[in-house]
Amino acid sequence: MSQLECTLVSAEGQLFKGSLKAIIATSVQGDLGVYPGHAPLLAMLNPGPIRLIDVNEEEKIFFLSGGFLEVQPDQVFILADSSKRQEQLSEEAIEKTRQQALEALKDAGITGESRQEASALLANATAQLRTLREVRRRLGKHA
Repeated sequence: MSQLECTLVSAEGQLFKGSLKAIIATSVQGDLGVYPGHAPLLAMLNPGPIRLIDVNEEEKIFFLSGGFLEVQPDQVFILADSSKRQEQLSEEAIEKTRQQALEALKDAGITGESRQEASALLANATAQLRTLREVRRRLGKHA
């Protein structure tokens, strides 16, 4: 059986290293599936979930705030800006952050860099919620 050797790292350190059957991610150009024998590729990743499917069909889902995925003939490297494992995602904390960002954006006095920070925070929280809901859907639990 063909396998992909994958390494996932972020600023926090190495999060995963091992053999996989497939990787499913969201790049800036759309959804991306990487399987053994995939052509070499370099893709920029959007914030959101990345699914690592091992040779036993078990999935590990991570939230990435963005980054890059590099496919080589026998290896895949995922370099994330920051990352969280599925069990590190708290819907309550994410929703609180999302609401704070929405409130900041409603403030008519917010401009420039503060507006950009609030927009980035909102996008990140929304992507984390999407990841959490994807995990729950895959596990058969309703969000």
